[in-house]
Amino acid sequence: AVTTALDVYSLGAILYHLLAGAPPYAAHASSASALLAAVNAGPPPPLPDDVPPELRAVQERAMARAPADRYRSVQELGDDLRAFLEVRTVRA
Repeated sequence: AVTTALDVYSLGAILYHLLAGAPPYAAHASSASALLAAVNAGPPPPLPDDVPPELRAVQERAMARAPADRYRSVQELGDDLRAFLEVRTVRA
């Protein structure tokens, strides 16, 4: 179903791409079925070690496997990203 949780997941995938330099499931992008199987199998590979832990936490929460574990809204995700940029504590 198309829900806010799907929007949050998609933004988490974009954040992953920005932080890792490649899409979350780039290694499995040879076909749509391979990509879907990889997404269903589990989370993407870990982000590089040089990604700040706060940004890693934000990205992981945005792409949490269970929709209930993700940010409740895009605004909430944005608030955590803003907190990181302003050197405040992120909720993730």
